[in-house]
Amino acid sequence: MLTIYGCYRSRASRNLWLASELGVPFKHVPVIQAYRLKDPNAADAPLHTRAPAFLEINPNGHIPSIDDDGFRLHESLAINLYLA
Repeated sequence: MLTIYGCYRSRASRNLWLASELGVPFKHVPVIQAYRLKDPNAADAPLHTRAPAFLEINPNGHIPSIDDDGFRLHESLAINLYLA
């Protein structure tokens, strides 16, 4: 299954929109940019771009990213070309 990592307040909205328009089933994992958080290292911080769990998905620490059954891709326009 396609998983889209990112938040609506980022360029991930392009990928979320296109996947919805195409009728592609996907799972959305909200990932916020670390600079938007007061303390990204806090124990209760949401998943963010510098979290070790997200860096396993995208070592560059940027959103959006996708994982399509093990195939990972980054950058919103590259992802949209892949989806199209």
